[in-house]
Amino acid sequence: MGYKAYADDDGMEYAFSGFATVQAAKTITGKNDGEVWDVPQDNWELSQFNKIGLRLDVDLKHNLDFAAQFVSYGRTDYSPMVDWLYVRYSFTPEINMSFGKTRIPLYMYSDVLDVGYAYQWIAPPPAVYGLDPLRANDGIQFNWVTSMGNNWYSDLTIWAGRAQQDIPELGDGASFTVDNSFGFAWDVEWEWLNLRAVYYGGKGSVKTPDLDLLNTAVNGLATTFGPAGIDLSEVQDRVSMEDRTIHFASVGANLDFGDYFFIGETTIVRTEDAPVYSDVNAFYLTAGYRLPANVTVSFTYSNNDDKADNKTFALYDEAIEPALGIIPNIPNLPAEQQAQLAQGVVGTGIGINALGKSGFKQENTYTLGARWDFHPMAATKFEYVIQDREKYNDLGTERFTVYPQAVRFSLDLVF
Repeated sequence: MGYKAYADDDGMEYAFSGFATVQAAKTITGKNDGEVWDVPQDNWELSQFNKIGLRLDVDLKHNLDFAAQFVSYGRTDYSPMVDWLYVRYSFTPEINMSFGKTRIPLYMYSDVLDVGYAYQWIAPPPAVYGLDPLRANDGIQFNWVTSMGNNWYSDLTIWAGRAQQDIPELGDGASFTVDNSFGFAWDVEWEWLNLRAVYYGGKGSVKTPDLDLLNTAVNGLATTFGPAGIDLSEVQDRVSMEDRTIHFASVGANLDFGDYFFIGETTIVRTEDAPVYSDVNAFYLTAGYRLPANVTVSFTYSNNDDKADNKTFALYDEAIEPALGIIPNIPNLPAEQQAQLAQGVVGTGIGINALGKSGFKQENTYTLGARWDFHPMAATKFEYVIQDREKYNDLGTERFTVYPQAVRFSLDLVF
């Protein structure tokens, strides 16, 4: 899978490879049920989920090599981005160290996350993999692969550095950063069994337009009502999501018996005193069977339980109620401005309430899938997806259950 050329002068080896996915998807249920993930309801989505990647590996000789990977997504109008860019030094055939931008191995399929040809699904289950707003670590990575005897093999990766990723789902300019981060991933393999454990931690910060607006509102309240004895400093600190200690842990297993296989992963995310990523639990289980003619069928059940930090929003409620009570007593404030100020305070409260409750999500997803490897370097896939999902209305005042459904098709290539 790749084109190789050899330099005449120094014998350096270059390897070029790539991958691509072309996808079509549509939510087939009504508007009241909402969308399945980001799959639209009105028309077929034919470009948002497409992607193409190109990779260059260079063997610089004397135990040193270099790698770069560039990816373009349909959702970003195919603007190219640098996915990987690192230099690796091999101390021994089993031990190496990488410096630069490397993929954070949070999940079993992190290294091939964009290579649709590498796994059974059209995309790894979003209930788990959708919790990953961080793709790459800028820093250092250590890897040790060794045999433990009796056909047991160990693959240990340790990394440290800084990670930053844009989060378009939270609005333009939104980003998630983890500083002073540290993590390890340990894979153990024996014949048909693969086990994996991961831990990742650091100081997390989220920047979103919504939180910026809320901070502006809180600052305005503090300026207006601070002299009247309302202390909003704790509220401001809780909503800022700056330098919060974040913990991520994951375990996974892959049991492959040839004709049939089972895959499962479970993750938890905890962020101290934070309005987002504060309390997340997720898992998926996949069972698959390989039929003749290179056809594989599978069924996946996944669950995502995402709870916002309700204490943060309770603090806002506590601050807003007394603020409304003293607005009429502000000296020399005309009635019209009193009404406008009260309206702004109430609006802030509604926004806080909606943000907090929209952060709670109990979601079950059932996916029936099929894959046909019709070519040595290409596969086509189909999925039918059903969800039952708890959600709130726009004001965060009512919770109800919806049952959206979607169909997806893809063509995955490697070259």
